[in-house]
Amino acid sequence: MGKHGKRWLGILMAGSLLMGCGSQQGINRTVEQLTPDSSAALSGTEEMREIADIPGGQTVQDWEREEDGSYDALQHFSHQLMLENMEEVNPVLSPLSAYLALSMAACGAEGDTAAELEALLGADHERVSEKLLLLVGEKEGIELTLADSVWLDEALEAAQAWTEQIEGEYQGEIYHTDLDTRKAMEDINAWAEEKTQGLVKEFLNTPMAEEARLCLLNALYLKADWQSSFDGYATRENIWYREDGTEKQVDTMHKRGDFDYVADEGMDGVILPFQGEELVFLALRPRQGQTVRELYGQLTPERLSGLITGREERLMNVALPKFTVSCDREITDALQRLGVERAFLPGLADFSGIGADVNGLPLSISLVRQKAVLELNEEGVKAGAVTQVEMLAGSGMPAEEAIEMTLDHPFVYLILDLESQVPLFVGILDDPSRDA
Repeated sequence: MGKHGKRWLGILMAGSLLMGCGSQQGINRTVEQLTPDSSAALSGTEEMREIADIPGGQTVQDWEREEDGSYDALQHFSHQLMLENMEEVNPVLSPLSAYLALSMAACGAEGDTAAELEALLGADHERVSEKLLLLVGEKEGIELTLADSVWLDEALEAAQAWTEQIEGEYQGEIYHTDLDTRKAMEDINAWAEEKTQGLVKEFLNTPMAEEARLCLLNALYLKADWQSSFDGYATRENIWYREDGTEKQVDTMHKRGDFDYVADEGMDGVILPFQGEELVFLALRPRQGQTVRELYGQLTPERLSGLITGREERLMNVALPKFTVSCDREITDALQRLGVERAFLPGLADFSGIGADVNGLPLSISLVRQKAVLELNEEGVKAGAVTQVEMLAGSGMPAEEAIEMTLDHPFVYLILDLESQVPLFVGILDDPSRDA
């Protein structure tokens, strides 16, 4: 890792697919009123885990040097998932939570269903997930909480081995409930709102289907302060140029300083560090004649690695719009296009490792959905998100000319760990003035 060591790596890799809209009414219940079967949930208010917590007495460095549990599959999953979700205005996602939620489901998959999920997530997805969940908590300027939960319908006979694995490796809370009731909906909403510090409200608008037997949830809250904040007095309205040729005035932050500049023949951009300098905001703008989505289509993990490796500290005048984005969407179709098909087909899906309902009917995934909010301003970034998998039964330098890094037209952005090159969030900013 870098000069700050590898202990923070797990924090920089936890995330959740972000696709959602709008502020909504809060709820007057808290998750403290619920009673999970296990108290093993991850909490950002806990002190960060020590190296002694790693299995077998290994150090973090030793464990991460092992060949298994590499992040290659996760990096490619992140890129592919964004490619499948770029059609809306201001698309944003954090693939990490989608990965973790799907991995919990994959732990109970068998046969061809398991093979399809492993082809997307990697055969070592359990090992990768366990590594990602090791280190969460707070350090100066950065707070991350990450939580998993499993909601079991009373009509589901869950396999003990699977629930023990979720409680152990995934640090998941287990709840028993009637999933198709309004009480279950309210309990899930309370859990989601608490785990995202109130950013994700009313995650569910209606109770789940009568056939619902299992709901897997992953929740994320991230608050990260800039290494050097933008001065509020320097924020002013600048013109934003949309790709359709129209213009609009938007609130834009300004800062002059030495930052890492990245560039190749198709794009250039800036790396802005958060506290600790391991977690960063990378903004990439397309060269003339290229659209922002064409840029992202070319941003493979290998190309991203080349950009980061070739970064160079330069004097820059940075202009970056303030923005808030939120999205709410299903990604079921996207996952099917990426090769996960049997998991969604009643009668063909094989999740026998999870269990079956009381009538012996097998499980299949009916829905994968994400909802989240991300806010970027002079202080830093704040984001909250929840991912759902639902299953049914049946189925600084010498004086130089400053680079003008004026981000005044659509650009790609990533919040990522420089060492692992795995993004927490990936997004395209089409219009910073659009209402969240």
